[in-house]
Amino acid sequence: MTTRKVPTWMTSPIGIVSIISVAVLTVEFGIMRVMRSLLGTSLRFTIAGVVWDLTDSLIMTATVIPVLYLLVSKMRDQDQRTQKIILESEKRYRSVVEQSVVGVSMIQDARFVYANQALADLLGFTSGTELIGVEIMALVADRDRDAMSKIGRQRADGATEQLQYNCALMRTDGTVVELEVNSVVTLQEDVPTTIAVLHDITAKLRAEEAAARYLVQQEAAFMSAVQIATNLTELRDPYTQGHASRVGQIAAAIGAELGFDEKSQRGLQVAGNLHDIGKIGIPLNVLCTQDKLTEQEWGLIHRHPQTGYDILRGIYLPWPVAEVVLQHHERMDGSGYPQGLCADAIILEARIVMVADVVESMSHSRPYRPGMGITRALAEIERGSGTVYDTVVATACLRMFRENGFAISQ
Repeated sequence: MTTRKVPTWMTSPIGIVSIISVAVLTVEFGIMRVMRSLLGTSLRFTIAGVVWDLTDSLIMTATVIPVLYLLVSKMRDQDQRTQKIILESEKRYRSVVEQSVVGVSMIQDARFVYANQALADLLGFTSGTELIGVEIMALVADRDRDAMSKIGRQRADGATEQLQYNCALMRTDGTVVELEVNSVVTLQEDVPTTIAVLHDITAKLRAEEAAARYLVQQEAAFMSAVQIATNLTELRDPYTQGHASRVGQIAAAIGAELGFDEKSQRGLQVAGNLHDIGKIGIPLNVLCTQDKLTEQEWGLIHRHPQTGYDILRGIYLPWPVAEVVLQHHERMDGSGYPQGLCADAIILEARIVMVADVVESMSHSRPYRPGMGITRALAEIERGSGTVYDTVVATACLRMFRENGFAISQ
């Protein structure tokens, strides 16, 4: 069994009145037929050339007037109830807006037509009525005038979408209050009206600025500490003065070539600066000798990645610096040390630093050989690409030097 949906028009006020009217007329017609059969011939008379039937008129009057009275009374009562609901709703809305802790305003033709007490307090006025008629641009701080003018033009062109933006307004005492504004355009009596909710974010912005300054200071202090550690390492080996810093420089540049963000590039710089920190555990006579190293001395050299890892692994850093230090002498084919890792077992940051380390080392002199120059260093990277060095990293390094003109700072 299916049910038929009642048409919407039948449940509307006009539909209900129409249905009742048809029913009343139907009943009246039936009553008139019965009365006419009982009374017989009706008394007819003429007014202004129109023939009227007295019986029908009396019957119509007697039935229609009470029904119309009931309908009108019912509609009047309904209208009064509706008006009461609307007034109560407006009263509650106004109460909520007036007692709100955030500023609320209505703007027409770039001037305030309403402002609540919270907005008045934010801007240093005694009450919201003082803002009525004030031009909004008269309160906008100089730095935000262009942006606010652009928003005003968008509104003038008919843009009604909700907008969220920050702006600074001037208080009556000349100070600036930072505000977050959420606004939308509606029609109030056919007049485009901007309704805006304004929240004071001055303290929040000040806190964010202070936090940003603190982070900059902390980063500067951290990098100073990294440089101190680098300098202490290099002081033990005057022949490699500046090596670690240059490796960090090259590693960060390769990272930029590969699309790393600034934070990740900084991590590569730090890892490059600290990659040889484990050499602090190598005796000076081994570190600075110009003689051929014995097998035992080579063993000491090969231990410096592990020593560096042991120094750094307990320090929290936002990058895998300790792992890079441990792996920067590994090779993609497993021929490196200290663990003999290969391919994907070596993290990308370590693959970058290993290439940067080779380029810098070959380019500059060592106690046991003179520097070979950047051309031979890049030839070594090209030769080992895909075998001992990561192909992507090697390609980025070669492109950086050969095509983009990168040069190592001395």
